[in-house]
Amino acid sequence: MTLKLTYPEWMDLKRRAFGDNGLTDKKTLRKAMLAKRRAQDARLTARKSERIAERLLTTPDIERANCIALYASTADEVQTNTIADALLTRGTRVLFPRIEGQHAAFYRVESLNDLSVRGAFGIREPDPARCERTALHEADAFIAPGAAFDPFGGRVGFGGGYYDRILQEKRREARVIALAFEFQIVHAIQSEAHDVPVDAIVSEAASYEPLVSAVECADESATQALAERLVKNGLRRGVLLLHGELGAGKTRFADGLAKALHTRETAASPTFVYCREYHGDATLYHADLYRLDEIPAQEIDYWDEMFEADAVTAVEWGERLGALTPRNAAHLFGEILPNGARRWTLFTPLVSQAGLHGAGPTRP
Repeated sequence: MTLKLTYPEWMDLKRRAFGDNGLTDKKTLRKAMLAKRRAQDARLTARKSERIAERLLTTPDIERANCIALYASTADEVQTNTIADALLTRGTRVLFPRIEGQHAAFYRVESLNDLSVRGAFGIREPDPARCERTALHEADAFIAPGAAFDPFGGRVGFGGGYYDRILQEKRREARVIALAFEFQIVHAIQSEAHDVPVDAIVSEAASYEPLVSAVECADESATQALAERLVKNGLRRGVLLLHGELGAGKTRFADGLAKALHTRETAASPTFVYCREYHGDATLYHADLYRLDEIPAQEIDYWDEMFEADAVTAVEWGERLGALTPRNAAHLFGEILPNGARRWTLFTPLVSQAGLHGAGPTRP
């Protein structure tokens, strides 16, 4: 069953994945990320920006768009000149923002030479004497900057609130795509009611687009069948965090993974041994954090190595990983319904993981 979640519902999903204490404070994160961005070597910024531009320009949302709102990059941001030139060559209408009081207006540019004015923050802006002001609703997609992001679509801006106001006024169907260096993407951000999420994030390493689907399972065999479908849909590598109360069926689901991967043993609860390893068509690590409040510092390297392994890693009580959670981790939430059935909600952060949903993903 597909889901169409409101933004508060997406934020609730994030809290279920990490708890309120597992979310990163925006102010602290903004300061740290801007400092890290400034410290990055200019040559590395340029190389990463080239890879991001290549990835962005081949995304379906950008290829389909007739009019795109872009931003003029500063020296340490993802560079946008190459993107603007490519879009203009295609014949795409390209808009750039100009700060006017507490709001931003967008103007159409015909070339980068039209960005001939330095705005209030020293950022290049279109010259209103030579550029046509264009209404926000004409943009099919917005390319958004930011200080930090999370795989759920959370965004940390620069503190002025300009883009939050811009994105609140756009056409509902207009897509919002953020550009970021991979280090700017964290596991989860403490979002607020007025924040506007992004639909996708493009970094030099991956394309992120949060997707969610849900299915109801009448009994344990149906839960195991769900695990088998995920393997059939391509789950052969990566991290899957399992969430849900005691008795939700997390271990039964893991047993379904083991069966689908044709391991030699049946998956059992690893509560008392921390992690079990199974071998079949693919390696399966099955971990359980029920008895841990947090990961001990001396074991962080162990978890990092396991997350990088060529294996499926299923972690029960995955919310206890906190900031150790890989950015590319998928999440599966189990819920016991009044009739005794189980409702499973699957969240995936990467475009490359969309196939796990079969025919049932939906965008936020």
